[in-house]
Amino acid sequence: MRYILCLLIMFSLNKMQAQSYDEFVTSMKYCALGDGNIAYQDEGEGPVILLVHGVPSSAWLYRKMVPYLVKEGFRVISIDMLGFGQSDKPDDYDLYTHVEHGRRLHEFMAALEIGAWTHVCHDAGTYWSLAMLDQDASKVKNIIFLNSVMLQSGFDPPMTFKPGFKADMMLSSYKGPFNKAILKKTLKDGLRNKDIIDKNMIQGYSKPLRKQNICGLYYFFTQTHKPLIDYSPLLQSLDIPMSVIWGKDDPFLKWEPMEEEFISLTNIEAQNVHILDAAHFIQEEKAEEVSKMIIKFLDN
Repeated sequence: MRYILCLLIMFSLNKMQAQSYDEFVTSMKYCALGDGNIAYQDEGEGPVILLVHGVPSSAWLYRKMVPYLVKEGFRVISIDMLGFGQSDKPDDYDLYTHVEHGRRLHEFMAALEIGAWTHVCHDAGTYWSLAMLDQDASKVKNIIFLNSVMLQSGFDPPMTFKPGFKADMMLSSYKGPFNKAILKKTLKDGLRNKDIIDKNMIQGYSKPLRKQNICGLYYFFTQTHKPLIDYSPLLQSLDIPMSVIWGKDDPFLKWEPMEEEFISLTNIEAQNVHILDAAHFIQEEKAEEVSKMIIKFLDN
């Protein structure tokens, strides 16, 4: 019986990881918020883990991790932030500030009637999540930072634009005929093991951006010429168990320049800092390993 159960679990994991983006979105649910409909996946039962993506990704980023976390008895919610994935993409730049993204995370969890959760965030999703925590940190019981836009010392964005003609031309390519080529390059730059890139993976990142409004993407990249908001006082004040899981070869978000500053600000325990032989997209390269680290952290 145990052998059969293991086979079923392995089949479920392989199916989840091999599915196409079109298959992936068929299981999405939708939540109507004031600014538009939010797409999300909601799997499993138990304590809630919220997975927040960054740029230029969506809930697709976490598809390989979800089965591992669900198997261990968690309810796992992976969200498409407004302007990304299958969520609405309003043509209003004011909706895409980090403060508004943070506010909507609270609104989204309240709409699902979830009063406490573990928060996992990646890339720009961390910057938005810091805004959320700055507004109200009382409902987040644990937080796990994955290769994060967090401190200026580690931030080296692949593109820096001011709003205008150059940004219009460059960023419009994300939804034009060069869409797949650009996303493939992004993945190659953000993965240490480039052999795992396949058509399904590229489709999952490229298809949500193709021939659609990219205001969310445009807003983020046209703000990168400005310094990040300094969330040092917030990080110092947070009384929340936290963990860091980071790919050390990330060309965009570098752990080493910010390590000392982050540890000094948070007094994070050394056992909760994990630096992996991977690059930016650790959810793609190290899904099982990252999931097990999260589970072990929560069990302790």
